[in-house]
Amino acid sequence: MTKKNRIPFTLLVFFVPAMILTVQIWNDYRGGVMSVQEQYSNLTGMYYLDGGNKIAALTDERDGEYSRLHMYEANTGNLIKEQMIRANSQGPLAATTYQNNGVIIPTLDSSQSLQLTHVRDTGEVAELARSTLQLDTPWAGVHAWRGRLIVNGETSGSTTYLAEVRDAEVKLEILNSPDVLPSDPDSISDVDGSFNNELPVPLFEVVLEHGQRGYVSGILQQDGLPAVKVQTEDVGIFLAQEQASNTFAESFGIDYTRLVRAQDSNPKQVRFYNAKTNEWGSVVNTPKSVYQASVFLLNDQEVFIVGSSMEDEKQGEVRGYIYNEKKKSFMDVGAMVGQLTYEDLENTDIQFYKALEDDTLYYSGGEQAAGAMNVQTGLVHMQTKDQMLEWIKTANEGQLSFRGFLGHIGEGGGLVLNWAVWLAIPLLVIIVPQFVLPLIFKRRTRLINEGELLNGTIMEMAETGTYVNNQPLVRFKIRFEVDGERKEVELKKVISLLNANRIGDQVVVSYNREKEKAMLISDEDLQGQMPSTIHHAVLERIDHYGFLNRGKVLLLHFTADEQEYEVPVVQPPGFSYRVGTEATLILAGGQVRLQSYGVSTSELADQLALEAEVVRMEKKETEFLDRELLVMDLMITSGEDSIRKTNSLFVPSGTVVQNGTRIPMHMKREDYERELRLAKGKQGAATIRTVMYEGITAGERPLARITVDRGGQIYEIHQSIDPVFGVEIGDELWISYDEQTREALILNYSSNG
Repeated sequence: MTKKNRIPFTLLVFFVPAMILTVQIWNDYRGGVMSVQEQYSNLTGMYYLDGGNKIAALTDERDGEYSRLHMYEANTGNLIKEQMIRANSQGPLAATTYQNNGVIIPTLDSSQSLQLTHVRDTGEVAELARSTLQLDTPWAGVHAWRGRLIVNGETSGSTTYLAEVRDAEVKLEILNSPDVLPSDPDSISDVDGSFNNELPVPLFEVVLEHGQRGYVSGILQQDGLPAVKVQTEDVGIFLAQEQASNTFAESFGIDYTRLVRAQDSNPKQVRFYNAKTNEWGSVVNTPKSVYQASVFLLNDQEVFIVGSSMEDEKQGEVRGYIYNEKKKSFMDVGAMVGQLTYEDLENTDIQFYKALEDDTLYYSGGEQAAGAMNVQTGLVHMQTKDQMLEWIKTANEGQLSFRGFLGHIGEGGGLVLNWAVWLAIPLLVIIVPQFVLPLIFKRRTRLINEGELLNGTIMEMAETGTYVNNQPLVRFKIRFEVDGERKEVELKKVISLLNANRIGDQVVVSYNREKEKAMLISDEDLQGQMPSTIHHAVLERIDHYGFLNRGKVLLLHFTADEQEYEVPVVQPPGFSYRVGTEATLILAGGQVRLQSYGVSTSELADQLALEAEVVRMEKKETEFLDRELLVMDLMITSGEDSIRKTNSLFVPSGTVVQNGTRIPMHMKREDYERELRLAKGKQGAATIRTVMYEGITAGERPLARITVDRGGQIYEIHQSIDPVFGVEIGDELWISYDEQTREALILNYSSNG
């Protein structure tokens, strides 16, 4: 009787804390939902969309890592969607722009990487920068100019970049390239006031080697390169800035002799300005006079003039006109700005936006107010912070649901982790050891004991294509002798990728004479060393071990569940591993590898288990931690289909890998299907024009978005890159491409196909 009650009582001991913790998690979830008003009180920005029919707002999640995006129907206040975006406690940066039927909201994540969240009129939300643009240097910045976003900074490889976001596409240029500057820049800084209409074209000043100075345009030319002018020694700094900006304006087709600017002296009217002669011209003849005015650059042709109707701004009302510099025409937007005070205009957060072919003028006063006006119909929408907070409260307060509770559990936290542990303990510690494992080991022990142990030799090894717990099932051909008679048998066994067994090794088999069957006896049978997956490993430290080709050899130190793991990798130029990022690791045969980096566990779900055959192998002169680096050309097969891929891998020193060796691989289903489709296309050489890494990896292969030029046609590549070779602007590749979709696939990192 005592024996029968023992297990249920033990289960009860473990399940009671689990039930208590379940109640605590529910109360925590309920309390979080009921405190919505407090949670969302920190509004950080508001933006109208879709001509004023929708409005989006950002609230700080108070964790220093995320903000919550709320989208509503502007006329009804009905919630359309909510979504988390990466943003540190600083909130949105003061460089928001409207592009491609949506608003682009720049924020920084916890590692000072730029996030460009594109919220479209349809409600779609996309991240354009994907943490590839670093802003952790003092001179880095994000600027808005005539509807564009302009970013300057330095990559993790200490290369200076300039990026322009136009039509919701990021175009990046590395300034260290000899195609741009005569020598590497030591520093770069934006010229004061050039982004605020004080020069015809926004400028960056670069200090080159040996103290030489030069100027780079903030906008890119049609060939994707910025305009550059090196300063001569006999020209002063301010004159050099004016000359460079005027020269650039001429090359961009900007009329720098008739700029629209607000004069500093009272009554601060807007006049035409000739940057060539440095002379003020006549007052811009607005339909009604505007005093104490400001000028906002909207797009390539339009500016917004706004100010007071009286010289004493406190006595007048706010007036505003959109002026088309090309057509020399005005549009009165007083219906919207008339609802503002002159004090509102003095707010440094205030901005106005309008696309050239759009009928809507958008207004943002930071987190305090937002507006939209159809300049053709005169219809105006305005929203205040208090009104938006009321909408958010109404949409979220008191919405308790089982689905919401599950979502709360999915967000994790110490309480949830503790709860999961108490549930797992009875399953892993009691049920599995007492019921499942004894049955497995008892049967295997019986089968082994039915035979006699004999020494054998591995003659052949091959993958079967079957996986058990993400480990390959391998077919062995083993030769052994029984009473002087040579026998050969085929046996199957699950092993790790980095298992030390190789052809020619001596092994032990259990041979049953009566049944004429054999079993392979290995250390795994005796020691129970099975490969395992380690989730939520956090990168804590990075050690550098020099260079290999263009990449850096690194040793990554991860921590998971208070255990430390070391993973050697090669980091290609333009990509960077960052302390604090989570990864999923594979522990096999005492060796640790990356399964993925920067990818959530949910994104690993739809993975294909594939078999790859080595068709060419090269050993690199890099060895540490008892591992050596192999670069292999692999033929990856699934059924009757196959693709070829170059892959580098650190393996234990002395591991035999040769042509014909088969190893397991995993790929996302959509990536494999896309690469398989593109591999069947036309082939040819192409030149890389842009490279942007997404900050994540598949295995040790960083995922990149690349544009290449083939015969004047631009193709897009979305592919994981072997880090030993890497990719840089100007590289010649051999690609397979689709002329219809303009997609391409790298077949070889050299154009010699």
